Amino acid sequence: MKKIDDLLPQYTENGDLPSAIAGVANAQGVLYVGAAGKRSLNETQSMSADAIIAIASMTKAVTTVASLQLVEMGAINLDEPSSTYLPQLKELKVLSGFDSNNKPRLITPNTIP
Repeated sequence: MKKIDDLLPQYTENGDLPSAIAGVANAQGVLYVGAAGKRSLNETQSMSADAIIAIASMTKAVTTVASLQLVEMGAINLDEPSSTYLPQLKELKVLSGFDSNNKPRLITPNTIP
């Protein structure tokens, strides 16, 4: 993990990143936690691994990593429809608009995920 400790400051000190927090874990637990840079652009306080920060638009990235880990474990197959693993998706309805009373109009999609 020494390599990570060497890399993080390289990116923050040369200005590529204002700060960085990294963590590595496996089934046995946390292997590494480290931080580099400043807490904000106008502060002198160093970033720490326990800092509370905003992470924007990460849902898709995290879900993708988790899904690919399940593929590696043989738990799911990407060629199968989602409804194989989430049966409630077989009955999925989508919004097609609203009726004259402003009630949602739901229809069955052309393809089931």
